[in-house]
Amino acid sequence: MSTQSFNPINSQTSYLPPELDFPENPKIFRDILSQRERLTATILNVKENAQYEKRELLTGQQRFSTQSAGAIKTSYVYRITCDLVELNNNTAIPAGVTNVSLNNTTQPPLIQFANAIEGTHGSGSATDGTNIYFINGADVDVKITSMTTTIQTITITNNTGVALIKATWVFEYIKS
Repeated sequence: MSTQSFNPINSQTSYLPPELDFPENPKIFRDILSQRERLTATILNVKENAQYEKRELLTGQQRFSTQSAGAIKTSYVYRITCDLVELNNNTAIPAGVTNVSLNNTTQPPLIQFANAIEGTHGSGSATDGTNIYFINGADVDVKITSMTTTIQTITITNNTGVALIKATWVFEYIKS
């Protein structure tokens, strides 16, 4: 059986494949075992400690696996973390509506295969220096309002009445 995924080459992954074959040669066996143990430790640390990067990360979560002609097609969940103030040219997010965009030079950069994604989860928080607000509540709402292969626009609605000096948003999605 094979696994199909839209994992871009620049995605970081925390998925540990269940298959592993060892060769007869003892030295190569030890080398492969050492590499596998390092990979296992790294992946466990990522999953147990969580990892939020300003780049696309394959989380290892799987949803809606199907089988067709003996092949398993699994929809994997990806994650990006956005510093919304940084995306707003390092300027506080004012009260009202603000649009920021991902492009080829931002961190995170454009999401690959943008026309074939489905959001699964969005979360985060923001602060005005005094109060902490949780994103996607009544005070601060973040959503993607444009998703193309060349530009992706994130719309922030700040209903706090004050500028937000820090705002971090986590977006998780499936590529179909």
